[in-house]
Amino acid sequence: MKNTKTFLIILTLLINCVSYQKYDDYNSKISESDPKSKQLVLEFKDFENYPLLLDISFYKISWKNEREFECSDKIQEIHIKEPKEIIIPILDNTTQCAKIFLKYNTFRPFQKNEIAFLNLNLTDKKDCLKLNYKSDFYPENLNCKYLDFSKNSTKIVFNHIINQKIDIDKTFLTYGLTLMSLVAQTPTSYLAPIPMSISGYKTIKNSISIEIEEI
Repeated sequence: MKNTKTFLIILTLLINCVSYQKYDDYNSKISESDPKSKQLVLEFKDFENYPLLLDISFYKISWKNEREFECSDKIQEIHIKEPKEIIIPILDNTTQCAKIFLKYNTFRPFQKNEIAFLNLNLTDKKDCLKLNYKSDFYPENLNCKYLDFSKNSTKIVFNHIINQKIDIDKTFLTYGLTLMSLVAQTPTSYLAPIPMSISGYKTIKNSISIEIEEI
C-alpha cells in the first residue's frame, strides 16, 4: 500500500509537469517584433508567485456581408507560461478573432491552494474597449468584440483579484475523500493524506479582470 501511495503522488507530479511542456517562454521574442506593425500587447498585474498559464489562438475573419462574419481558419496558436508582458506583432489581417484562456492552479500540499481562470472570446460584436470589471463576481467566461487593428494596436491588461472566496465544491470533495478513507477499513485508511496532499486543506477561488484599450 505504501508503494501505491507513492505511485499516486508521483503520478500527480508528473501530470503537472506534462501540462507545462507545451508552454514556452515568449518574453524573449518581444525584441523581435517590428515596431511599425500593429501589435497586440498583453500585460499581467499582480500574478507574481502564481503558476500562470496563457493559451491564445488567432482566427481569420470571413465577412458574409457588412454586418455578418464568422471566425474561420486558425492563423496562430501560442502557449506561454508565467507571462509578464507580451507583445505579439499582427501581420496577416487588420481584423482577427481570438480566444484567450488564462489560468493557474497552485500546488501546495496540506496548505491553502488558489485557483483562477478566465476564458476570453474575442469573437463577438460587443464592444469591450475600456471595460473594467472590479467585482467579486467577475465572469469567468466573457465574449467581446473581435480584434480590429485597422487603425490602432490593442492592449489588454489582466488584473489578478484575490477574493479569498472558498471553492466549496473542491474543498468539500477533498474533505469527503479524506473522511471516507479514514473511516474505511485498512488498507484504504492509508490513502487519507492523499486528497489534502494534492489539493491542500482548502481551495480559494480568485478572479481575473480585464481592461481593453486601443493604443
